[in-house]
Amino acid sequence: MYGIGASVGSIFSSFITEYINPKWCYVITACLGLFISLNGICMPMSIEKAKLAISNMSFCARCKLNFREIWQGVKMRELQKSLAFVLLMGALVPNTASYLYYYEIEVGISQF
Repeated sequence: MYGIGASVGSIFSSFITEYINPKWCYVITACLGLFISLNGICMPMSIEKAKLAISNMSFCARCKLNFREIWQGVKMRELQKSLAFVLLMGALVPNTASYLYYYEIEVGISQF
C-alpha cells in the first residue's frame, strides 16, 4: 500500500504544481501537518508507557532489543529482496558521477 500511496501522491502533487496555483501545495501541506499533529495528540498513553520502559533499560539491554528487532525485520522476505536489490545494484551498476565531475572540472568545462 505504501508504494501505491507514494505513486499517487507524487502524481497528485505534480498535477497541482503544474496546473493549479502553487500556493495550494502549501495549503495542502499545512493541512496534512495539522492532521498529523492532531493524530499525535490523540495517541493512546500505552505507547508512552512502552517508551518509558525502553528508556529505563540499560545500554546493553537496549542494544539487545534493537538487534532483536532488526533480526526480525531481516527475516521478512520483502526486506530481504530489497536488501539484495540494493547490494546487487551497488555491485553491478557502476557509479560514474565522480568521474564525470572530474571530467567537467579538469578536462571539459575549464578549457572553455
